Amino acid sequence: MHESKGNTKRFRYGGLVLVLEDDEGIAKNISQLFETKWRCTTEIAESKEKAEELVNDPKKKFKLGIIDTMVPGTECDLREIRNLEKQLKEVETVIMKVHNAKDDDAAKREQLPGARHRRSVILDQISKLIDRKGGIKFVRTLRGTGRSKNRNIPVLYLTALGNDEIVSEGLEASGVKSGWLRKPAPGEVILARAKELFAEKNY
Repeated sequence: MHESKGNTKRFRYGGLVLVLEDDEGIAKNISQLFETKWRCTTEIAESKEKAEELVNDPKKKFKLGIIDTMVPGTECDLREIRNLEKQLKEVETVIMKVHNAKDDDAAKREQLPGARHRRSVILDQISKLIDRKGGIKFVRTLRGTGRSKNRNIPVLYLTALGNDEIVSEGLEASGVKSGWLRKPAPGEVILARAKELFAEKNY
């Protein structure tokens, strides 16, 4: 028995995809994935605040949102994180040089405890600036008060978090047309899961 063409919804490539992700490398890879495979245009937001600005732009109509849950709440927080990341890189360079120093280089070895402590302090500061549920809060706001043309876009969470409580909270916030994937996820898996959100029963 053949399925009626009237009951089959053909997937359309192209469109605009929102990527909410504060890791610059991951955001770039996701953007390239959708631009190459789906022929989409992508908009990257590295904070909840920026994502809200994009979806409320009357000139933008999004097809899909790829959402990390752990993101800075504001652009101010993001700028502070980027500054701390530069400091962290400098500290890690010092630690690497100490490890590569000769055993008899006491002066360099003395730098190690201080550098390790500084690294710990910086990582703690970065952690405090990242909202573990920032992406979920964004989706909840989007569904509740976002512009009508973007309010009900499909949402795929792509995040390092995966405990039952936060998954449940995220999916509840997004309602229908939503899914959850743990990082790291292969590109083809991301595309396949995203495409499922456009199935007729959900979209």
